[in-house]
Amino acid sequence: MQVTGCDGGRNAVAEAVAAAGDADRAETIARTITNPGQQAQALTTVAKAVAEAGDADRAVIIARTITNRDQQAQALTTVAKAVAATGDADRAVIIAHAITDPDRQVWTLTAVAGCVGMPRARHFLGLALSMGSWLTPLPILAQMQPHIVLQIADDVKD
Repeated sequence: MQVTGCDGGRNAVAEAVAAAGDADRAETIARTITNPGQQAQALTTVAKAVAEAGDADRAVIIARTITNRDQQAQALTTVAKAVAATGDADRAVIIAHAITDPDRQVWTLTAVAGCVGMPRARHFLGLALSMGSWLTPLPILAQMQPHIVLQIADDVKD
């Protein structure tokens, strides 16, 4: 398939091909994008599609090829959320722990907790709370366990 035009056009084509289920072709198109940011976005989309199709290992490999550390962390977060949504929360946590930035790990664990719901989310929220700022998991905790957040607030004001 010959793709012409700017990188933005290739990005859109790669995303559409990934959505259509041809991850191999989508990855090939994404790798022809010369703008690093747009390539990272396209590869993230491809990795997400691969994860949603059940191949978490390949999705992680694709995400790890992104050279920008922040964009790679974003891609791994996207993959972890997709893997959690397929029902493999334990694998999603392993992916989250592969992220080198501790703040991004906390954010990813919180996102995974939001995907899996209670009671499994307790474990992931506990991990997130133990690793970094309590502010990141607080909104999900308030959504899932509002009485706990209210109890903490009552303890703080005493």
